[in-house]
Amino acid sequence: MEIPYNVYNIYDFHFVENQHIIDMFDVKKVQSKAGGLYDVLNGLFIDFSLRPAPYSELPLAFSHLYRSQSIFKGKNVIYLADRYYGSAEIISHLECIDYHYIIRGKSNF
Repeated sequence: MEIPYNVYNIYDFHFVENQHIIDMFDVKKVQSKAGGLYDVLNGLFIDFSLRPAPYSELPLAFSHLYRSQSIFKGKNVIYLADRYYGSAEIISHLECIDYHYIIRGKSNF
């Protein structure tokens, strides 16, 4: 997700150094990692996070699950996720908290 360009956002959301970006003055746009837990039946986000671009999506997913657990206590939940969320750790956690899940896999999965 692209963040408005300014020095504060470059500092807060970091940047990836490569052959074209040596320091913060080479940054042309600020990127972030956005993730959320979305209720498809009611059309609203239950939990949402915005983190620096290098942040991994799996810790975001775990944090959404932990923070929203009290909301769904005692309810039937189906966790829908994209292909990169099919880690053994997430599946194990979903089973521990009695959530059903559908995770899209790769074509050769």
